[in-house]
Amino acid sequence: MKSVINKRNPYIIGRSIDEPELFFGRESLFRFIEDNLNNNQKVILLHGQRRTGKSSVLQQIPKMVNLGNKFVFILSDFQDKSQWSVYQIIYKLAQEIFEHLEISTNDLASIQDLEQDADKFSQLLNPIFQQLGNRNLVLLLDEFDVLNSNNNDSGFEEFFGYLKRIVFQEKQLFIIPVVGRRLSDMPKLLELFKGAPHLRIGLLDRLSTQRLITRPVMGLLQYNERAINEIIKLSAGHPYFTQAICYALFAQAREKGKGEILASDVDRVIDNAIELSEAGLVWFREGLLIPERVVFSAAAVAQEKARQKMSPPEDPLKLLTTIGVNIEQLRQAQQNLIDNDFLDADGNRVTVEFVRRWFVKYYPLQSQIWELEKLDPEADYYYERANIWKNRGNIDDELYHYRKALELNPNHFSALFRLAEAYRRNQTFPEALELYERAYKINPQRVEEKYIESLLGYGDKFSQNYRLLERNFSLVKRLYERVLEIDPKNTEVLEKLELLKAKEKYINIPVSDDKKSKQIPISLLILTAALAVPLLIGIGIFVGLKLQPVPDYLSGRLDWKQIRERFSSGERTLFDKTINENYNDKFLSCNQKFKNKNYDEAGNCFQELVNANRNEPEPLIYYNNSLARKLDNPLTIAVVVPVDKNSERAKAILRGVAQAQNEHNQSKYFSPTVRSVEIIIANDSNDDKVSPKVAQGIVTNQEILGVIGHNSSNATKAALKVYEKEKLPVISSTSTSTELKSDTFFRTVIDNSVLSKKLAEYVQSLPIEKIVIFYNQQSSFSKIIKEFFEFYLKGLKPSIQVKSIYLKQPFFDINKELRVAADNQVNVGMIFSDLSTIDLAIKIAIANYTLPENQKLRLLGGDTLYNCETLNKGQQAVKGLILAVPWFKKLPTAKPFVDRAIGQWGGEVGWRTATSYDAAKAFIYALSKSGDNPSRSTVLKRLKEVNLQSNETSGQNLRFNPDGETTGQAILVEVFESENPACSNLDFRLVEE
Repeated sequence: MKSVINKRNPYIIGRSIDEPELFFGRESLFRFIEDNLNNNQKVILLHGQRRTGKSSVLQQIPKMVNLGNKFVFILSDFQDKSQWSVYQIIYKLAQEIFEHLEISTNDLASIQDLEQDADKFSQLLNPIFQQLGNRNLVLLLDEFDVLNSNNNDSGFEEFFGYLKRIVFQEKQLFIIPVVGRRLSDMPKLLELFKGAPHLRIGLLDRLSTQRLITRPVMGLLQYNERAINEIIKLSAGHPYFTQAICYALFAQAREKGKGEILASDVDRVIDNAIELSEAGLVWFREGLLIPERVVFSAAAVAQEKARQKMSPPEDPLKLLTTIGVNIEQLRQAQQNLIDNDFLDADGNRVTVEFVRRWFVKYYPLQSQIWELEKLDPEADYYYERANIWKNRGNIDDELYHYRKALELNPNHFSALFRLAEAYRRNQTFPEALELYERAYKINPQRVEEKYIESLLGYGDKFSQNYRLLERNFSLVKRLYERVLEIDPKNTEVLEKLELLKAKEKYINIPVSDDKKSKQIPISLLILTAALAVPLLIGIGIFVGLKLQPVPDYLSGRLDWKQIRERFSSGERTLFDKTINENYNDKFLSCNQKFKNKNYDEAGNCFQELVNANRNEPEPLIYYNNSLARKLDNPLTIAVVVPVDKNSERAKAILRGVAQAQNEHNQSKYFSPTVRSVEIIIANDSNDDKVSPKVAQGIVTNQEILGVIGHNSSNATKAALKVYEKEKLPVISSTSTSTELKSDTFFRTVIDNSVLSKKLAEYVQSLPIEKIVIFYNQQSSFSKIIKEFFEFYLKGLKPSIQVKSIYLKQPFFDINKELRVAADNQVNVGMIFSDLSTIDLAIKIAIANYTLPENQKLRLLGGDTLYNCETLNKGQQAVKGLILAVPWFKKLPTAKPFVDRAIGQWGGEVGWRTATSYDAAKAFIYALSKSGDNPSRSTVLKRLKEVNLQSNETSGQNLRFNPDGETTGQAILVEVFESENPACSNLDFRLVEE
């Protein structure tokens, strides 16, 4: 036998094999290709795992497929061409064919020609087939899956369709595409090659693997039978990894001058072989989806543990459960790995031992599981929002967003850890401990200290009260014992247990019960305690009913007659009849016709009211309701407004809803498939005691599929609990408080945080050091916008001094407060009034106007002051007032809507009309996308998909983020004296920032 010392290493790593003498196996595959080409199959699809020798197979097809002289094979590699245009691909393909057949490329069309006429490629086939004569052309397309782009702009769908058309047009043209991904991951490709025969290029059989090991070194090196068995055990017949191991063995033998490979030699080269095949191993791993990587890694670890214990491996999903992973989203991943031969049929063993060892060494399971956080971008969104609320110190919002993140992705471990900590800070111990128990499995070192604090905190909560300790002795003892399981030397808990033992003889608790507690897992005790808390609260509510009466809307005690009077589809007018006597009489007549279900006459009657009173939205809504009931079975939504407390604001909202309804219902005449929309108006008086009762009345009417409202944040907040319970979708067009949150809640007006941030950014740019804030601490809107403003301003300008003044404090003296501000050289006044304090806000502006010029405050405020009332009452005192608002009529994108609104109402409209129009448009979109029989649940689902362009809304693109918030921006406007005033002699204009 010759020495290997001066011989080149014959094993090949990293390139395809075109030498027939170095290629082994795949005989059945080549016969498969022969049979299908003989049967005139135009497309044969080959696929397989990465690095299983697919490119080498293509190289060997012309040499191994025995079809006489009937076929000519041409190889084209699509690797690195994923960014090419369809015309570049076609041109390259034609060029390769011309060159292979030695046809002059002078007649080859240019890329520019192909861009103008793609059919020039089929014209180019004529000289090709002339050259071929009776022979057929087979295109071997390597790395074809790089063209399977999910980007519809890539143009490759066009290429797929074009290629399919050419292949089936030309009798002499055949293709054999090869892909390195699972067919189930490539729907476009499967659709293209539907019905085409396909075969997986899998692992080599034992005989082929043995030939691959021994033949390249025949006469140079011998392999002991046990060594061959060890190599096959490691590689499982995977050609790439078999080559890598043998390459390392040959190099070792050459270095040591050996002529025989033993089993012990194989074990010594594994690390070197892993290093040699690193690129292929990384590529192998990247071919797996994240859930598959985690399950694969768990299987690798389970096998390692089994190997050390000489026992069967544990189910990888069971192993993942023991380290805190939620496995529901991983079950399909395990099945995918089984189906594609990455795991054995039981799903417990990695098929290729060589790859398993690499995973164990370089990808520890405890780090791999964190990749699961990437599975749901929406969960990341909620997690980031939760962190913002954490920084602001708002525990309720923080908890809500962490919970939402964990609900969307149960394996968002960062959210899990943060939520546990938030519950601990909030002293909500049962929930904190349940999460810490799982977090401790994931990363014991990270949570040990806080977990122990929670266990002790919860135990102390009971142990410091005799009666509570008597009822919960077993739980307290088990909590302390759990601390010792985590930290056996914890002196604090040892002392507590001693004290507990001393108290035990004075506490009436059965000994057997205490013994049983030792058998109960801490997680079960925590869950039991968590369930007991609501029960105790319920008992407390029952005992204290006289002190805390259950609200009527929760107990079901409603005065339905009074509630019914607050609703109308056309049966009554909800507004005071103050326009004129003829209008009032006419309205009553129209109402009676509607009540009598004479919808044709009612429609004509309401139309007369509309024509005579263009600016009134109520008759236009009832006119459309009459037509809707006359023509078909309409889809119904409700709109809730403060009719009797602020009729002008109520009408502003109704104008937007009425305009959207009218535009939609008129479209029915152009499309018979369109279903009309009916609007039910409800009056909640802007009262948070009344709004839940109105909401209860709405949810009991199953025909109502959505709600627009309520107007004020306080009224909306009170009603939202009712809607949430019944899963009825709500869109608010005017309530801006960030406290409004629910899975059923959306809003078309930007929230307080967006408005306040805009104001803070403007104020920080001013050369000032002191500001004063006027706000109503009793109002959710006013309080929240003030808190957000301070948060943003302090972040932008930490040195600024802020003083807050309550607008509703007893004996509020405006002039005194302004004098104090002037004495302290305060420069800016922020007016965050709610609806109930608008008059006070205007009085502040008037009092400020009377001060000497050098003592006046520069005034800024929120959108509650963005109306004619402010201008008419404030006059010269509000000139220069700057407001952050959600919509502005003079934005270019708003012009189409404004023009339509002026045509409809005979005058300009404000932001409440605009955002209410958008709310109605969103509901109309959702209703139209909800099928023939929309339900509340389908409408809720479709609202999350709303995507309206600016020309379909009041001027801004309308989409809702996962929190249900609109993605719009705040706008700064300033009061100025105008030649064409909107109100009095004043108007608003954009602030130049």
